[in-house]
Amino acid sequence: MVVFFKRGLTFNFIEVIASFYHTDDQTIFLETALYKVKSKSLFDEKHIQKIIKNSQANIVTVSPNYFVIEKTGWRDDTEKLYKELEPYGLLQFVRSGRISVSKEPMNISNLLGLNTDK
Repeated sequence: MVVFFKRGLTFNFIEVIASFYHTDDQTIFLETALYKVKSKSLFDEKHIQKIIKNSQANIVTVSPNYFVIEKTGWRDDTEKLYKELEPYGLLQFVRSGRISVSKEPMNISNLLGLNTDK
């Protein structure tokens, strides 16, 4: 199968070698979110530090104008932190969407016929 998607004025083609379908109960899944917040909030609003700590998020960069927080968890966790940070000058927000691994072992090399070990 070949899939294509439009990017600007060009089309990109990718070859799909295999695809697998899993239900929620067959996978372990999370998402990662980044929040860009005004730096002034970090220094002027002490409560924001407590919000970050209680949400088990990490500050990944600090600059004079903004700082960036990273949070990995379930969708509800990233949305809750979004709502808590919004009053403090949330400048940008991006979320990865679901990332997952299957609970059952999947030896991809064997599934794709690439394993040369016999």
